[in-house]
Amino acid sequence: METAAQTFTTEDITAVISFQGQVTGTVLYGFSKITARTIVSAMLGQEVPDLDEVANSALSELAMMMTVRATAELSAAGYDCQFSTPVVVDVPGTVLNISSSQMRMSFASDLGLLSIRIALADNSHDDEDSLDWLWQRWR
Repeated sequence: METAAQTFTTEDITAVISFQGQVTGTVLYGFSKITARTIVSAMLGQEVPDLDEVANSALSELAMMMTVRATAELSAAGYDCQFSTPVVVDVPGTVLNISSSQMRMSFASDLGLLSIRIALADNSHDDEDSLDWLWQRWR
């Protein structure tokens, strides 16, 4: 895991989900086209030859499930946040600017490589380091 710049160039497929409340953040899940097709095929139980609306919907759902699961830590710590509808960006090289610094991680699985960027900001305290415990835990 590493700290990443605020400007991000999307991968082949990038699912973006934001949340706001006491904690505001953005999570970006990046996939190659091959990994995205493999994941969607596994989710749907059938071969997916092309990334269409159904595939994008499946990737959106996956992004939502992973983000909700990950933010259970925030909820357990007493932070409340609401989620946006995930957006799938399927134009590689789209430049996104995120307003806070990000953690970047990559995970290899049997289905392929997944890149995750997480940007968090705490709206409930004036202290910039109030989410330091979470950053340390995810490192």
